[in-house]
Amino acid sequence: MAEDMNDDLVILQEVVFEDEELSTMEAEQGAIASAEGFEDEIAFAQEMEACWSLGPLRVCASVVQGGVRVTGSLFGRSILSTTLSRSRTQVCVSPSILVAKARVCVMLEIREKRVRLEGRLCIRKLFGGWRCTTFGVRLLSG
Repeated sequence: MAEDMNDDLVILQEVVFEDEELSTMEAEQGAIASAEGFEDEIAFAQEMEACWSLGPLRVCASVVQGGVRVTGSLFGRSILSTTLSRSRTQVCVSPSILVAKARVCVMLEIREKRVRLEGRLCIRKLFGGWRCTTFGVRLLSG
């Protein structure tokens, strides 16, 4: 059952326009951040949101001020809702709902400017046992 499921990646992008003139302080902070490879806030090139689904499992990530907001659901029930940031770069959950169980880990890779999703989804077979599918996808990249 899980082997026949599609794993669709949908990425919605919206360009963010900033003021053309930066203050001296903003320009200095930008130069320092460029030299370090990243800013104080999680810096993606564009404001982004992406969702990924595999059967009854759905995980979404969106760039917010200071981090990446991550939500997830299994059979439409919330299993994950948190914000990843410099102080919390990874979250893992292991929900079990109805005839499905999963292990879902979402990682924020700051230097690479990406969010990765890894895990395993298992669906109970009709006559006992489990059919499992592992996954590993890039949810966002900057």
